[in-house]
Amino acid sequence: PVPGDIEELLGTRLSARPPELRRLVLALALDGDLRADDLGRLCGAEVLGEAVEAGLVVVERDRVRPAHPLLAAAARSLATEEEVDALHMQLAEVLADQQQCAVHVALGSRDPDGEKSAIVASAAARAGARGATREAAVLAGHAVRLTPRSSPQFPDRVLDLADRLRIVGDKTEMTTLVADSLAPSWTPFQQVRAHLLLA
Repeated sequence: PVPGDIEELLGTRLSARPPELRRLVLALALDGDLRADDLGRLCGAEVLGEAVEAGLVVVERDRVRPAHPLLAAAARSLATEEEVDALHMQLAEVLADQQQCAVHVALGSRDPDGEKSAIVASAAARAGARGATREAAVLAGHAVRLTPRSSPQFPDRVLDLADRLRIVGDKTEMTTLVADSLAPSWTPFQQVRAHLLLA
């Protein structure tokens, strides 16, 4: 827990800065793996330079971090949910790494969207293929959340998530997910797969 007076002091220091500098620090709060090139594409190299001069961020080789960890927390507390969602989507557009992009698409999206769910589902499959089981399960959960229930992909996304939950050992959550989602409209193959998971 952060003492309120310290958080308020840092928040006041940050809120007095121009919006583009606050946005840069917020980006670091949302993704701790951002590089100088990433921030250059997002905010512009001149804004990054200003943030360094203002003592808000530190550049170490190509890595960028807040000058103090609590500055990132202050940036997050000052931002609205709409600003956070929008910045997640902007990060997804400028980052070169597909997995990072998919994570930001997932975190910046609240409503079901077929195109976004496909991006996140593909990232879940890639994470699973390289053995990142927990990351795959988290991304698969976002893919289900973003898939419209009326979509023909919804049953398979549910079953993929259930299988990933089984792999990481969350069997209670897996059982609840499948039991609550299983519907007569599912194909025979999907129904068999669901019952095998429940068994």
